[in-house]
Amino acid sequence: MITYYSTKPKGACTAALTTSSTPADWVYEKPLSAVNYRYTSLNTPYSDERTLGVKQRIANTFWTLKWVHRKDKDEFARSEEKINGAYELTNNGQSESNTYSLEIEPVAPIEWGPAIFKWRAGGNLFDSKSSNKTYDADVDVDGYVIYKGKPMRAIDMPAEDFNRPCAAFVELNTEIHDWRLDWTQRVSYVGGYKDVVYQTTIVCLGDDRCGGLVGSGDVYEEEQYGTNMILDWRISYTQPLGKQKLKVGVDVLNVLDKANKTEANYGLGRQFWLDVTYSW
Repeated sequence: MITYYSTKPKGACTAALTTSSTPADWVYEKPLSAVNYRYTSLNTPYSDERTLGVKQRIANTFWTLKWVHRKDKDEFARSEEKINGAYELTNNGQSESNTYSLEIEPVAPIEWGPAIFKWRAGGNLFDSKSSNKTYDADVDVDGYVIYKGKPMRAIDMPAEDFNRPCAAFVELNTEIHDWRLDWTQRVSYVGGYKDVVYQTTIVCLGDDRCGGLVGSGDVYEEEQYGTNMILDWRISYTQPLGKQKLKVGVDVLNVLDKANKTEANYGLGRQFWLDVTYSW
């Protein structure tokens, strides 16, 4: 009599007996996650957007000020039924953002010898709130979380990884017609921002952070990330071919190959892009 072992559906081993002199084959089984999904009719997500802008000439420059208010409604989100543990895709997701931007550019370019210079500068302030980061994340617009040690409605919590408060740029374009060259340099600055990071889930009984809430609560804290400054180039050469022309362009993104840390990851390093355009 020979004893052999086979795996049970839940991953444990069980001993079995056989009268054969040769053990049977190993049996490997891995059960699927027993998660139930319930589907229902969904509305198409949509956005309400309001824009207000003004452009004014000051001395030899144009100043453009703009405000954009965007409210996304009926976004896809996942909710869980507490009774049977089933998941349902709903339209409970929503987000809201405000963007304030200012841009300055000269009325006319600057000519110096064979070169023509154009420049632009600007910046924006950005604020956003979102009920869920992705459509497959659980969301309860009427639920509460523990944020920075105090209870808060989940919908009022700052958006994760998208709430960058400020950014600015300076761009210089140089054209040399005699050489058929065009060179654009752009320096972009992204201010430091605070990301919302999930910590743990606590039982509110006897915990002062819950402020009278009952049940359990997800705890979130802020994590500070530093500023980033990136230099990008675009260089193009145009070759006339009678009434037609051939243009070759090269983009070099993140020229200095600076580390661009975002949350637990890093942004892309130096990149090269080549494009060829033939016009007739």
